[in-house]
Amino acid sequence: MLFAILPYFVNLTYFHFSIGNREVALQVAGLDGTVLGQAVSPLNFEDTLFSALNVLHRLLAAGGGRGGYHPNRAFIRKIGRIQASLLNITAADQAAPTAVQVLFEKYWNPLAADAQARACFSFDFAQQPPYTELAELPWEFLAYQNLDLAVGSNPPADFIRKIPAPAPAVPPIAALQTEALHVLLIISEPEPETLRRAEQALVAYRESYVYRLLRVYENMANAQGGRLRLRVLFQPRRAEIQPAQLQRRAVVFEEFLEWFQKNMVDPDGDPIRSRDGQDFQPHVVHFLGHVSTDERDEETVGCVTEDGSLDFVPFQSFAACFAAAPPGLLFLQAPEGVQLHRGPFSQSGLLAELAQKRLPYLLSFQHPVGEQGSLAFLRDLYLRLFEAYSVPAAVTAARARLSRDSGSFADLSAFGSPVLYTTLAQTATLHARLVSNRPDGQNSGESPTTDMEQMSLPQKINWYGKEIRRLLENSELEVALMKLKEIADIAQRSPDSNRPVADDIQNVAIGLIARIKLVKDGFNKGHTDYEKLKREYQSVTSTLLDDYNPDKLLAMAQKTPEKPVAGMPRLR
Repeated sequence: MLFAILPYFVNLTYFHFSIGNREVALQVAGLDGTVLGQAVSPLNFEDTLFSALNVLHRLLAAGGGRGGYHPNRAFIRKIGRIQASLLNITAADQAAPTAVQVLFEKYWNPLAADAQARACFSFDFAQQPPYTELAELPWEFLAYQNLDLAVGSNPPADFIRKIPAPAPAVPPIAALQTEALHVLLIISEPEPETLRRAEQALVAYRESYVYRLLRVYENMANAQGGRLRLRVLFQPRRAEIQPAQLQRRAVVFEEFLEWFQKNMVDPDGDPIRSRDGQDFQPHVVHFLGHVSTDERDEETVGCVTEDGSLDFVPFQSFAACFAAAPPGLLFLQAPEGVQLHRGPFSQSGLLAELAQKRLPYLLSFQHPVGEQGSLAFLRDLYLRLFEAYSVPAAVTAARARLSRDSGSFADLSAFGSPVLYTTLAQTATLHARLVSNRPDGQNSGESPTTDMEQMSLPQKINWYGKEIRRLLENSELEVALMKLKEIADIAQRSPDSNRPVADDIQNVAIGLIARIKLVKDGFNKGHTDYEKLKREYQSVTSTLLDDYNPDKLLAMAQKTPEKPVAGMPRLR
């Protein structure tokens, strides 16, 4: 059933756009990272066009409150057409299409006719002006031939910004069906009395929003029946965020919720600081707080001081908290919005710094979003994650909720506000999951396109090798190991196999399965820390990718020629 709602496993095509040096480079790749084609065209980067894009961006980013600019759908479509022209996927002269457009249409047109297809657009911009300005545009508005790509259903399309990092992140370890998704909610808001001295309206709004946010998480935890473990780090001091990551401890959600609800009615001024003693390594960190800039145009992050006011600390200090134990997804939610490049003087900032900590996914509201819209987005995001959607597909589905409901409670421009960034390697799939749709050792449910019984041994090995790679790239290490053992079993029973090689691979698979089980049991009992668990997963994953890829597995089908028995003539 779950594979029916995950069509990107059937036919997912990546369109990787790289923009810099007055050129647009397009690389088309398949699900396994295989490059299908590449093309380069001059960037349609006239001064007038850039000025228009800059103005449109400013209009979209303006305000965010009641006085903000609210574009209609026709205006958004216009932006999308300009973006398509900029990327050269819609040439000004249809009689002379650019190389990028020719390549794009070669692979896009078959996708549009395939009901089981999915597309992914990734964008990589040169890290200097004016390309950093282009990086902040709402590329989710991209349109092609009157089709809004991010909201089209045939095919559905995901949008990801790439952030360059010295070393790419590794895919997150997915929580299995029998395990809970761990979420750490960090709420960094000034004490109500401190805010009341400044602005009464702000206090009422922020207190009300935090309460509604907590109720969303409470309802999700109840609906998931134990599949969501939530901890709250409330009003963290500057030195408390990192210990919460390293020591895997935070405020128990139920205890905190009871205290917060009581204080909404009858404040007693007694802050809750107690911690639970259970091991807790978050898959998701949701930060609700304030991000600002100082006099040097450097980003700062608000942390609460002992007197209840906000202490804005350098973004480097905040990002360093996640270096030792990076979550699979970090969600930044600030009323000011958080962008990759905040101003003309600072070419680095919070998002770029977090990326250097090798976080696989960063999700940020880059422009302000209304209260109801942001909560609707959050509910849909978690719903899709629990349904075993990949992170990009879950973000796409949740963003579509903003588009569908924009007439009732969300600004139309809010659709382009949730932006997904990644530091995962482009050569591998970018569609990793935080929740697995299968328990330990269960068959993947995938079946080859041809009946397995009709396949030759090399064909079976080739199919299993590709399936193992796909599973590894989707953080399904345990299932991949079972697949390795399964194909070794098949080879051992085949008269066409190299039995010694098959025996060796079978022994390796059994040993690796035992190794992973041992380290997981140690982690669950508290004897092994998360860093060791992660190292073991990465080590075993690398072993499978390097030593047991389809080409090397084919050694099981290469029989060693039998040596003639001494004293017997050779047959001619």
